[in-house]
Amino acid sequence: MHVFISDNIYTNLIFAIFIVSLIIQLYFYVFIYSKTLIYKNKKNNSSIIIPVSVIIAAKNEEKKLKKNLIKILEQNYQNFEVIVINDASTDNTAEILKEYQRNFPILKIISLEESLGKKNALTQGIKQAKNQYLLFIDADCYPVSKDWINLMVSGFNEKKEIVLAYGGYKKEKGFLNNFICYDSFFISLQYFGAALIGKAYMGVGRNMAYKKDLWYKCSGYKEHQHILSGDDDLFVISAANKNNVEVIIHPDAKTLSETKSKFKDFCNQKCRHFTTIKNYRTKDLFFSGGELISRTIFYFTFLLLLF
Repeated sequence: MHVFISDNIYTNLIFAIFIVSLIIQLYFYVFIYSKTLIYKNKKNNSSIIIPVSVIIAAKNEEKKLKKNLIKILEQNYQNFEVIVINDASTDNTAEILKEYQRNFPILKIISLEESLGKKNALTQGIKQAKNQYLLFIDADCYPVSKDWINLMVSGFNEKKEIVLAYGGYKKEKGFLNNFICYDSFFISLQYFGAALIGKAYMGVGRNMAYKKDLWYKCSGYKEHQHILSGDDDLFVISAANKNNVEVIIHPDAKTLSETKSKFKDFCNQKCRHFTTIKNYRTKDLFFSGGELISRTIFYFTFLLLLF
């Protein structure tokens, strides 16, 4: 009899936890994810061509630059420059950049003798950018379309100072690749949805844009300069408000990169990203971690209840 009562208590407790996790999941699907899935960008009828500076920080990325940089330099856009900061690379990055520069005068090269981290490299690029509108992508990424710049800058207007878009991963065979693509997709649903309801807390440095004046207004990366990562999400937290963020949801506005080939490398990448979480606000923690935790608990308790 005592065992039966104990089993009942445990079952009821598991069921209660399951219901709480279900409610949290429903909140995200109804109020966050749905915003992203049904959102349509307004058509930009302006004929003004906004001058853009595309900024890339690169450290020992000769293979990626050789493969990806051409897709940025050949964009269908009339007024842009591409700035690559060679962050004290020890490979052939410098030679590859000079070779590209001979054919593309729009390419500006900034060479750093000492590597002080990605934020320092980006800071040098931002300061030397000649344009007010800054578009960021990583050296190991590429835009899927030649209309990438055009679509990204279409998000700017008098109120919108930050533009976010999807930075995903190239689809390949294998469980790890599928898992990383799945993880990236759900993360984007979260921060897109949060931005669309005026609670932006994140962006990805491989596909985002903002105004140079806004960067100076927030004192650049000064508040989190000591943290290895965070040039994207921590900057959005410090610079975003309920009205100044736009999300571009278009298949031609996304960028892709290759996934890690080893689970260990993926875990190390995640650990670097987690170093920024302690600087998140409480509401940001709910968006970034609450959904994942509730999703895990939901499936776990569901299986327990089945058994």
